[in-house]
Amino acid sequence: MDSSHIEDILTPLNLHTLTKSKVRKLSGGEKRVLSLALALLINPKLLILDEPTASLDLISRQQVWQALRSLKGKVTLVLATQIVEEAEFLCDSVSILKEGRI
Repeated sequence: MDSSHIEDILTPLNLHTLTKSKVRKLSGGEKRVLSLALALLINPKLLILDEPTASLDLISRQQVWQALRSLKGKVTLVLATQIVEEAEFLCDSVSILKEGRI
């Protein structure tokens, strides 16, 4: 795997400080960001995310939003979120599901 590709993932998600950490010692939010980084390593064409920024602090949430937005045109993103601002920022099309209906 190309080290520049890894850097392209670590940098926007601010994961450099965690490169020597054991996963079991990470916070829930750090694990969530790490799982996103791992998903991005394989250059997916489709990425399905369920509440990708749940339990993240404001700064981490914005970093994840920026990282996901940078994938526009490269990855099809299917996102489930309760944060309307997140859907508006990241998505071209938004559907609201209520009582099992769109």
